[in-house]
Amino acid sequence: MSQADTCVDGSFSKHHKGLTGSSGRLTINQSRVTLLGGVERMREISFSELVNSPGGTNSVEGSEFMKHFCAKEVLHIAQDDRTRFEHLLSWDKINEILSLNLLNRERLRITRDGRDIPPAFYRNEESQRDPIVASKLQELLKQNASVVLNRVQDLSPPVRRMALQMEVALNQKLNVNGYATFGAGGAFSMHYDSHDVLVMQIYGTKHWFIYDDPEPSPTDEEKKKAKKPAPRNVAFETILQAGDALYVPRGTYHRAQVTDTDSVHLTFGIHTSKGVDFIDWIRPKLQQERIFREDILTVCGSDAVLQQEKAIKERLCEIINEASLSQFLEKWERSRNPIDKFRLGPSAEIDDGTMLTPLLRYPGAWQRALKEKGQEPSEAGERILESLLEKRFATLSELKTDLGRVLDEDTLKSTVAELVDGCWIEVVR
Repeated sequence: MSQADTCVDGSFSKHHKGLTGSSGRLTINQSRVTLLGGVERMREISFSELVNSPGGTNSVEGSEFMKHFCAKEVLHIAQDDRTRFEHLLSWDKINEILSLNLLNRERLRITRDGRDIPPAFYRNEESQRDPIVASKLQELLKQNASVVLNRVQDLSPPVRRMALQMEVALNQKLNVNGYATFGAGGAFSMHYDSHDVLVMQIYGTKHWFIYDDPEPSPTDEEKKKAKKPAPRNVAFETILQAGDALYVPRGTYHRAQVTDTDSVHLTFGIHTSKGVDFIDWIRPKLQQERIFREDILTVCGSDAVLQQEKAIKERLCEIINEASLSQFLEKWERSRNPIDKFRLGPSAEIDDGTMLTPLLRYPGAWQRALKEKGQEPSEAGERILESLLEKRFATLSELKTDLGRVLDEDTLKSTVAELVDGCWIEVVR
């Protein structure tokens, strides 16, 4: 098999030149940090930094984003640092992902003018692995095709960390897709999503159009049945620069168009719990009751049917009134499984300069997991995770400073090591 059949080369990197920009004048968004030994790496910003301006509130709860999220209103978050999202999905990382050639048809799509290009145009279908053919893909991209990467949180640790922060802050499920567009046009025509989206522009610029007359609280079911939308007026438009973010509520018709530069952006899809999910949660309780399993027989006469209808409705109202929305939301939390992360080989040495971040999908995940095993969470573990959830990123030295009055150094270090081995804390490389 030829090299073209087995790998996608790094020629995408040519688009990187000229797009890195400067670090911007907002010092809070400084994009690089120097590690011990003088090694530089991209600095990861927290979700609270993303949605807040320097000098303002540092909580997600009090941010403009949260106000717009609750009100379901479009929000453009503009910043001066054009490199602040590069750590999430750099050109080098995109090339690495494609070069591994492990993405199946569900994980990687190629689109043009809003339509998927058949895989036969860029995959070797004669091979059992169905790999991408580099030369064919490169040729399509020269013809203004776009690369769509699904579930990018599985491909990029920084994206996963940002998604986890959003899951904790919003108490909702997250899925992240990536879009790389080349030349004029855009990946999709005017459409709406059945989930909220927070767009993060990584490279280049995109012209976004938001249209009036949104669909009211649509779900996947409504979207499946939707016909081609009627023409709409533009209610808001903006040029999204690298480093900017855009919140688009579900049901809002929108379209993105490449301007004069190649573009990479991520869409953080926010999949919320809904009232119909609460009804689905109640249904198994109905199945257990004989009254809901009995035949409805019209041959028994209209009076019998009316009597049965009355009994069903009365019992249904009783069950709904007894059902707890809090218990449903607790189950919603439990449905978010812990992060699958392997800890093979010798444990990494953790020193004062080691950067740490929590691997929690909701605040009480660690405590709940231990209690389900019949174990009691330690006070040291609770304090460490509480501190990390507040900071999102902290070195061991910073944890010592924060918790030195309540935890001795040996306890803190040993507990951090246990949480790292248990995949509740991640070492940021």
